[in-house]
Amino acid sequence: MIKRILYFACLIAMPLHAGYQFKSKQKAIDALQIAASEYKLLVASLPDSTSFPRRTKSATDETLVKVNAGDWTSGFFPGALWYLYQFTGDEFFLRNALKWTGHIKTQTKNTGIGHDLGFIFNCSFGNAYRIYGHPDYPAVMLEAGKTLSDRFSTIVGCTKSWNSGSWPSYSNNVGSWKFPVIIDNMMNLELLLKMTQFNNDSLYHRQALQHASTTTVAHIRPDSSTYHVVDFDPLTGNILARGTRQGFSDASCWSRGQAWGIYGFSMMYKYSKDTAHLNTSKRLLGYYLKNKPADHIPFWDYQAPDIPNTYRDASAASITCAALIDLYNSTSDTAYLIYAEQIIDELTKPFYLNTNSTNAHLLLRHSTGGTNGYEADVAQTYSDYYFIEALVKYLQLNPDFEFPNLPPRMHKTNLPDAIENQPYSANLEAFDFEGDNLIFSSNNLPQGWSLTTDGELSATPSTVGNITLDVLVSDGKSATPAKVKLAVKTATTAISSSQNENIICNRCGNVLIITNRDSQILKIEIFTLTGIKLIENDLIQDTKTITLPEIFKHQFLIVKVSGEDKMLLRKLI
Repeated sequence: MIKRILYFACLIAMPLHAGYQFKSKQKAIDALQIAASEYKLLVASLPDSTSFPRRTKSATDETLVKVNAGDWTSGFFPGALWYLYQFTGDEFFLRNALKWTGHIKTQTKNTGIGHDLGFIFNCSFGNAYRIYGHPDYPAVMLEAGKTLSDRFSTIVGCTKSWNSGSWPSYSNNVGSWKFPVIIDNMMNLELLLKMTQFNNDSLYHRQALQHASTTTVAHIRPDSSTYHVVDFDPLTGNILARGTRQGFSDASCWSRGQAWGIYGFSMMYKYSKDTAHLNTSKRLLGYYLKNKPADHIPFWDYQAPDIPNTYRDASAASITCAALIDLYNSTSDTAYLIYAEQIIDELTKPFYLNTNSTNAHLLLRHSTGGTNGYEADVAQTYSDYYFIEALVKYLQLNPDFEFPNLPPRMHKTNLPDAIENQPYSANLEAFDFEGDNLIFSSNNLPQGWSLTTDGELSATPSTVGNITLDVLVSDGKSATPAKVKLAVKTATTAISSSQNENIICNRCGNVLIITNRDSQILKIEIFTLTGIKLIENDLIQDTKTITLPEIFKHQFLIVKVSGEDKMLLRKLI
C-alpha cells in the first residue's frame, strides 16, 4: 500500500460557527494578495538565498536590513513564503520557499542562537513539512530540536533563553544574567512538542510542559501582565531577578512579550489539551483587551511614557491576531473571531498596510522592537509572518472561501536496487496537502513490470541496467510527473545463511542482503578477519545494499547477521 505522509502536528478541526458572517473576509483576501505581490518584489531584491530580510532600517529610512541564516528572525521570511504558496498555489512561492528554507538547514547545531532555534525551524521547516510533506524534514527539525532541548535545565524547569552574557547586565546594572528565560521562549516550545510527535520520545513533550508551568508561575504578575525576563540561579532554580530588556521598565509590560505569551499558551493547549494553559492564554488576552487603545493596536509598552504620542507595535497586534484564531478553534467562542477581525480591519488600513509598494516590499509598517528607540517604528518580517498566518487561518474558517488545490508531490524517486531474476517490489510514496486519494500511472513500464494505481511497483527483472520510469501521480484535480529511477544488478556467488550466522565474504565490493517480507533480521555486522568491526547496520528494508569503506573493498571480510529469519546473502563484485 502507498504511504501518504500526512502532517497533523498542529492542525485541529476548525469548527464553523453557524451563521457567522466573516465580515473581514475581503480585507483578508486583499491583504494577502498585496502580500503576494510585494513578496515577489522582495524576493527579486535579494541577492541570493543566503540573505534573509529582517526589517526596514528606521522610521525615516526604508532601506531593507538583511541578515544571515543564524539570525533569530531568519525563519519568518521562508515561513511567509510557505503561507503565500498555500494561499495562491503559485509555484513561484514554492520554489523560493524551498530555496530559503534549505539554507536554514545549516543552523541545526548552532548553539549561539540560543532558544530561537524554535522560531527559526518551526516557521521554515515546520511549515515546509505541513505544506510540502518532504519525509526528510522531520530529521532536520529533530536535529535542531535536540540542540534546543540541550538547553533545558531540570533544576530550573525551563530551557535557557540567551547564553549567559548575551546581554551583559540587568536593567538596573546589578550583576549579569545567570539563566535568563524570556517570555518569547513560549513560542519555541512548539519545536519540542513536534519532536515527540516525530519520534515518540516523550522527553521533549515533558520539557515543554514543565517550561510552560514554570513560566506561568515566574513570568506572570497578579494583574496578568508579564515580565519580559526572569533570571534563575542554575544551581538552585531560585529566581534571582525579574525585569525587562525590551520593555520600558522592570515594572512595565512590554506589548510584544504579552503577545508571545497569549500565543504561546494557546499553542500549548492545542498540543496538551491541558485547560490550565488555555486559561493562562485567556488571562493574558484579558490584560491585552483591557489595556489596548481604542484602535486595537498596542503601543510598544503598555506603560510607555508619552502615550498616545509614542510608537505603536503592529507586531504585537499581528501575533495576538493569530493567537485569537487559535483560541476560537479551541473554544468555538466567536468573541475571539470578533477581536481578531478588529485587528484585521485596523492592520489593513493604509497607515499600517503597504498599499503603495514601498516599505522595502514588506507588508506591515509601524512595529517596534523595544526600548530606547530600538528598531522603533519599522517594518519587521515577524510582524508580516504572524499577520499572514492569521489571515490564512481566518480564511480557512470561512466555508465560502476556497483555497487552490496544491498538487501531490513525489519526494523519493530513487528506489532500492533490484536483482536480476529475483522478484522485486517497491511502494511509491507521495504527499498530498489536502489528503486526497492518489492514483499512480506510468506510460513507459518495461515489459514484465507492473504499477498498481495505489503505487505498488513489481517485476522479476531479467535485464541488467538502469531504469527510469515516467510516473504520474494524481489527486483527481491535478497531476504531477516524476522520474522514478532504479538499477537492476547482477548477483553472484549465492551463499545460503540459513544455517550459519557468520559468512566469509570473498573479496566483494558490496554486500547485498535479501530477506523475506516482514523479516525479523535485527542487524548486520561486518568485520575484518582480525575482528575489527567496520559496519553495524539495522536491516529495515527487504533488500539492503551495504557499501564497504573503500580501503576494505575486495578484501576477505566476515558478515554476521543477527535475527530469526532465514535469508539469502549474495555478494556483488
